[in-house]
Amino acid sequence: MRAVNLRIQSNRITAFLGLNGAGKSTTIKMLLGMLQPTAGEGTVLGASIDNTAASIAIRRKIAYVSENNASTTT
Repeated sequence: MRAVNLRIQSNRITAFLGLNGAGKSTTIKMLLGMLQPTAGEGTVLGASIDNTAASIAIRRKIAYVSENNASTTT
């Protein structure tokens, strides 16, 4: 993945668009602290994405629905 420089204004709904395999899900998971970046740094809501406790607090404030959620029909 190439370098990403991203700043999103508060109180906005933001779409993250790109081709399959472009790194959208990986980037979002890094911002939520679900994956650790191999380089660089990031903050979400003022909290570092590298801090485990802070990333848990971030996830309590942000909704993320993965495309791979399994659903069953009965």
